[in-house]
Amino acid sequence: MNKTVRKGDILISVLVFAAIAVTMTIGLVEWGASLLMGSRVSVQREQALQIADAGLSYYQAHLLQFPQDYQDGTGHAGPYSHDFLDKNGNVIGSFTLTINAPATGHTKVDVTSKGAVLPTPGIPSGINISRTLLASFVQPSLAGFPIVSNSEITSASGTSVYGPVDFYRIANDLHSLQTIASSSGFDYPPSQYDDKPASGYHVVLNPDNTFTLYVVTAQTPAPGGCSDVTTGWGTWGIQSQVFVGTYNLPAQGLLYFEDDVWVDGNINGARLTIVSGSNIIVNSNLTYTKHDGSDSVGLLALKNINIGLVSSDNLHIDGALFAVNGRVGRYFYPSSCRVDGVDYSARSTLTLNGMIATNQSLGFTYTDGTGYLTRNMGFDTHLATDPQPYFPLVSGALGTSVPFKMFMWRELY
Repeated sequence: MNKTVRKGDILISVLVFAAIAVTMTIGLVEWGASLLMGSRVSVQREQALQIADAGLSYYQAHLLQFPQDYQDGTGHAGPYSHDFLDKNGNVIGSFTLTINAPATGHTKVDVTSKGAVLPTPGIPSGINISRTLLASFVQPSLAGFPIVSNSEITSASGTSVYGPVDFYRIANDLHSLQTIASSSGFDYPPSQYDDKPASGYHVVLNPDNTFTLYVVTAQTPAPGGCSDVTTGWGTWGIQSQVFVGTYNLPAQGLLYFEDDVWVDGNINGARLTIVSGSNIIVNSNLTYTKHDGSDSVGLLALKNINIGLVSSDNLHIDGALFAVNGRVGRYFYPSSCRVDGVDYSARSTLTLNGMIATNQSLGFTYTDGTGYLTRNMGFDTHLATDPQPYFPLVSGALGTSVPFKMFMWRELY
């Protein structure tokens, strides 16, 4: 049977296929344009990230020259905007810095850098391309090392250490710490009782952000059988003390004593450095409630940091210990040293979570089996990035402080 093809049918078919072709062509063109714009946006997003990173590098270099400038050289509060130029000197974008200065007694500087690029052809004007980075910079502190010594150290069997100077400059720096403490009323002169010189102070740290203060009126005398070996360094025990008061911890995180000071207790959410112009003694537990960096104690003694004769059998110390001119340790108490018939010469376990810096020597045990038989020396990693308030910094060339270093970098959005 013959079929007749009408011209109208052909025209309709052509129009249908033409419409399909046009639609597909338009779709392909739009898809290609979208890919092109997406590629341009990706390039500019990468440029914005690099500009933001350049802003962080700029401020790190600025801190190298001006380590106390947290206002970007302007003298007023930020944010601080800077043009970003290409190799030909053309402005292609900008970075804007928001600088959070360290809290009192701290060294950590938090910096936010927002990098943005100028609009370019092919990208709608309503699309603003930017990337924002956050970085933290710190000045390295001596608290960032597990052990620092200005002399040789012998590590006895039974000691385990876990963790990754200019001592005379630091001794001079203690005067500035005394001035800071004095300005807020936490500088304590040589101790007295009944208008006579006393033996020092006893500080008990409390978990409610207070401390209880005593005047030590007498030290534990050397018991019979060991008075000869304790001559010149004593037992470092408290025989009697007088209550002075309970006070809030200082907001600036610094206590200064121009005398010997005994320290123990527990803190909860406090950051504190205790400085002695003489010796610091720890005979009972000194502990943190939290171990996430929010609790922090530094003990800084011009002379020695001692553990006395009558000390806890299992002694736990959380904190950074620094003997600027002397030693950190427990003196030699032979088995003949008995207090009320109790032999305190040999103690069981010393656990230290923090760090130790000592000018002369370090020792908590002796070859005759006296001292602390087991010593667990743990390094508090939080000290590397956010040490205790006013803890000594690592010194660089000619006694200068080491420049700020970046320890954290991440993108916010």
